[in-house]
This record gives sequence, C-alpha cells and structure tokens, in this order.
Amino acid sequence: MVISMSQGYIDIHSHILPGVDDGARDMDMTEELLRAELEEGVTKIIATPHFDLDHNFQDVQEIQDKVAMVQKKASELSDDLTIYGGCEILFSRGIIELLKEDKIPTLAGTNYVLVEFYPSESHKDIYRAMRDIIQVGKIPVLAHVERYECFIGHEEYIRDLIEVGAYIQMNARSLTGKRFAKRTRFCKSAVKHGLVHFLGTDCHNMEHRPPKMEKTARVIEDIAGEKMMKRLTHDNATVLLEGRYI
Repeated sequence: MVISMSQGYIDIHSHILPGVDDGARDMDMTEELLRAELEEGVTKIIATPHFDLDHNFQDVQEIQDKVAMVQKKASELSDDLTIYGGCEILFSRGIIELLKEDKIPTLAGTNYVLVEFYPSESHKDIYRAMRDIIQVGKIPVLAHVERYECFIGHEEYIRDLIEVGAYIQMNARSLTGKRFAKRTRFCKSAVKHGLVHFLGTDCHNMEHRPPKMEKTARVIEDIAGEKMMKRLTHDNATVLLEGRYI
C-alpha cells in the first residue's frame, strides 16, 4: 500500500540505515522504522549513523549507497517519503581536520553537521568545539541538547552556543516524559524560550527507541503555539535542506 501526504514532518536525526551502527540491523528493521515514521506524519528523513574516529568511521560514498538503497524501499511505501544522508559526529579534536577536508558526511550534503558529545562534557568545551567547527566553514547542530548535564538549569549556556552560530536539536520523546521531571521541564522551557531549532526522533529500533513525532508536535503546540510547532518540525528543517541559514 502506498501512503501519500502532501506535506509532513521532517526528521533530521535518525538511525535507519541498515547494518552501519547500533540502529537498524537489517533492511527488515529499516522498513519497520520507515513505516513508523510515515505513521507519525514524517515525510523527509535525514539518516544520521554514528561517526567517531574509533568505532564508526562512516565513508561518504558508503552512506550515499545505503541512502539510495533505503530510498528505493521508501518509494515503495510512499510517493512522498524522501531519505537524505548525513551522520551524527562524536566530537574529538581529529574531527576538525576531517571536516575541513570534506571527509565526513554532512546533513543532506549541506554545510550543516550534526554533532554530539559525551553527556558529562563541559559547556566551555562544547562552546569551543562549535566555534572551531564554524571556523572551518561548517554549521554545527548540537544533537539532543537535553542529554548534557551542563545545560540543565543553565539556559544561558545554550544562548552562548546560539550566539556563536550553532543550532540546537532536541529529541522528540524528551518533551513527552513525566510532567514534573526535571529534564522534561527543562525541555519545555527551552522550547518556549526559543532555544531549540530542530526536532529529531533519534530512532534506532521499534522496541526501545521508535520514532515519535506526532505526540511531541501536539505538546509543542500546547506550550508554545502552532507557529513554533511548525518551525521545529518542518520549517527550520526545510531551510536546512536548502542549505540556507535559519
């Protein structure tokens, strides 16, 4: 059955490529994730397998080949489902030189790069890394901002990153946690104060980390309005895919 939608959500952070990291282990799981994304209203997905210098060194051509394979399957499911390539970069000092030499897959072939750090990383080190990435001509997007302990209770640190030229991504499910949980409150506050630019599902599998977008979109609409919801689930990501600044 072919599912068709004229416009949908855009997922800029996913692990749907088969057999490249701890996400989809094979094409069967990839298809399950694609179907789930469609059911959530997602019509554009950037595949972002893990990239780090020690364990997951993703080759640009290999990612492009995998994306083409997944796109073929996606087209069987929906005329409107589009897959793009990219990766989620675990930052280390060696990353800068590789970015300078264009040896790391960027988000949909643009100058945007999705970057993660260890949860215990300091605000100062994250700030320096973002500044260094910008200096080599790339546009950093901080992956899953809610995971870093240094930002919980310190929204001013996120503002520092935005002011230097970085963008902020939040995982969708982080906004639908327990109502009075400290991290959930932090996520909702960051959205209300305009400190988040993108949502991503960060989906890995259907058992423990399935793609969830629709429920989160409704939460954002409730706490920050329809305009903000569209901005975080569609509009900003559209600008990213076009390679423009937000």
